[in-house]
Amino acid sequence: MDMYVYNKALDLIGVTDQVTSLMWTQRCPLGDTFTAVFPVNENNLKLIRPQMIIEIPGRYSGIITHRSMSGTKGVINVSGCSFDGMLNSRAIADGSYTDSLLTIIDKNLGEAVKNTKRRFECTYVDKTVDCAKLDRETITYMNLGDYASKICNENDLLLRSEIEHGDRNKIRIYARKSADRSINQDANAPVVFSELYYNVSSMDAIYSEEGSINSAFIYSEAESDTVAAWQGEFGDGEGYSRREGVYQIDPVIVYDYKLNKDGDTIWYPVLDRVRTAQRASDFFKNNCSEFTDCIDAAVKLDADYVKRFDVGDIVTVYSSRFGISQDARITEISESFTTSGLSINVTFGEPTKCLKQMIGGR
Repeated sequence: MDMYVYNKALDLIGVTDQVTSLMWTQRCPLGDTFTAVFPVNENNLKLIRPQMIIEIPGRYSGIITHRSMSGTKGVINVSGCSFDGMLNSRAIADGSYTDSLLTIIDKNLGEAVKNTKRRFECTYVDKTVDCAKLDRETITYMNLGDYASKICNENDLLLRSEIEHGDRNKIRIYARKSADRSINQDANAPVVFSELYYNVSSMDAIYSEEGSINSAFIYSEAESDTVAAWQGEFGDGEGYSRREGVYQIDPVIVYDYKLNKDGDTIWYPVLDRVRTAQRASDFFKNNCSEFTDCIDAAVKLDADYVKRFDVGDIVTVYSSRFGISQDARITEISESFTTSGLSINVTFGEPTKCLKQMIGGR
């Protein structure tokens, strides 16, 4: 396996084929991560350094954010993320609710950013596939990665990034729509994981209510008002199946004014109930989950699986033995390259469902 190494200006500084292991995890809707181990030699010590950009041509590219070296083991350990994963390092300091998602990204790290120190080197934002913001909530100073995840999840979008080669190499950040490849549609070739198709070698069904919350009471102590309570429901749990939680969030305070008898302006805090309720609703969606109803399966894949499905796509999982048939989204694909060959782990299902399948292939 040849790994190309670039500096932050995307100048090629070298190539190494001395890689002990590499695990690359694609995530939905953004933020791939990787870990790698290299033997210590002169070439690797020169190339494998923090902030260097690595590329497996035609497959992956990302930036090294952590490196450790072991003299006793004689190895270099690194970890990092894809370029879109670096959105978590930016706050939203510019943009408005009228901006589309990729316009906000461009204004906070791309070519449109006002503060050049916040700009990602050699990076442009491709707005071919975009999504307008859905509501008028305040987004200023929100984490850009969190905001992008929220909008992508609501619109079946994924953020991707890659090195675009040319006279001057560039990093391209773009969005794409996920595809429905379940058996319940005819727009795309269906993808089914089942023992009937000999691509599942073992399967376990798991049910657990541990840690689940399907109803929450969220309150906020305001400076000049009574407690503002908000209740959220996630699912329809009743009786023993109902799991409740109680949380406190910071209120949204605005200021109004009045004139005293001398005509002076007196400012006083007022609880903004609408925006506080919206904040509580967002908190509930991000922190509450239903019970885990998952399937663990060991399956085999052909080498051309990348042509048939990708992270973010919806596929069908079927087991005649357990009587299970579910359509689930691929939320992670991890490829692990070692001296023994290639193994692949794939996670299916919405994060709150935790529908997980282990996929192994050589």
